[in-house]
Amino acid sequence: MRIIWREELKEKSIIHFIGIKITCKKVPKGLIQNKKSQVEFYLIDAFEIFHFLPIYKKLLSDGIKVCIVAEPCAINTSKSWFDYETATKILKDLNIDYKTKCNPNAKVAITTQTPQILKKYHHKKAVLSYGIGLNKNNFSISPETCKNCDIRLVHGKYQKEKLSKYINKNKIFEIGYPKHEAFFEQKLNKNDLLKKYNITTTKPVLVYFPTWDEDSSIQLFGDEINALRNQYYIITKAHHCTYRLPEKQQDKDKLYKISDYVLEGNCSFEDAAMLGDFALIDAKSGASTEVPYLNKEIKTILLSPRQNLYDYFNDDIIKNTHIINSPDVLKQEIDFITKDNNINTGKKSIEYFYKTPAAGSTKYTADIIKGFLK
Repeated sequence: MRIIWREELKEKSIIHFIGIKITCKKVPKGLIQNKKSQVEFYLIDAFEIFHFLPIYKKLLSDGIKVCIVAEPCAINTSKSWFDYETATKILKDLNIDYKTKCNPNAKVAITTQTPQILKKYHHKKAVLSYGIGLNKNNFSISPETCKNCDIRLVHGKYQKEKLSKYINKNKIFEIGYPKHEAFFEQKLNKNDLLKKYNITTTKPVLVYFPTWDEDSSIQLFGDEINALRNQYYIITKAHHCTYRLPEKQQDKDKLYKISDYVLEGNCSFEDAAMLGDFALIDAKSGASTEVPYLNKEIKTILLSPRQNLYDYFNDDIIKNTHIINSPDVLKQEIDFITKDNNINTGKKSIEYFYKTPAAGSTKYTADIIKGFLK
């Protein structure tokens, strides 16, 4: 364990949620509903598509009447938070059938958010996890994801232990990470990925994974990351909210100034993880555990703008990661980790966070859902 502190700062107010003014005033005509659907995946953000797809395709191949629902903002339960245009474009590009109006009578409805998002549905409500953040009030382990929930699908032991305080353990299922199951079969090659993105460099690659909200390190660490470009080729994987929300334009502009290459919000997370020799990851982000889960060889440092790490993060992150909250020491800490081939930066805890092996997670999840159709 190695923790680097920055000097105390005055307490700042925290913005917990950034919304967008509702722009859809009328319910659009020509909405399409699948009245016979048994299982529905309800979208409120484009990124969810990639988490739903493996399970959706497995259920479809098993003969289940399954549907992805993209309701326009005017009737979507998240209102104008939903990036409808991006989501429907992705679905069309992938040649995935979708409906624009939910079937309230579907036997199982699935979201990555809170069960409240599924308030239109009359039967079973399932919440699917999409990564693990390690701060004490992280969304992935919050009671809000369990209230009125019938099926809680989690990645592994860590989330199950945390959430069992809020929901019966019999309703929690450790499924691993279906989204990444195909990744482990493909075995992506870094050099092939560099060619894919037309990147030519002789420098080692540092990939930066900032989050988007009050815990983003972009403004605090940005200049120091920019100074590393003499030593590293800097690729940034932008958070999908940073990339699309007007309120985050300043952060988005900063990313382009400090990076050699920016991967947009809905770009492949797996590609980003495999491109790097080194990673800087915002400590609150699910990427803090997901990157080393995907890339066993990458070295990582976690970043946080928080003054008191012990007050904000669970002990898991303090014991099993390398975290700093002072930009002044960033370079020396990177050099320290780079030179020490034996240093542990979080890999030993991966099996605690994610059920392994990855193989079979999609079938297992589909079987759980089918069990609730009987």
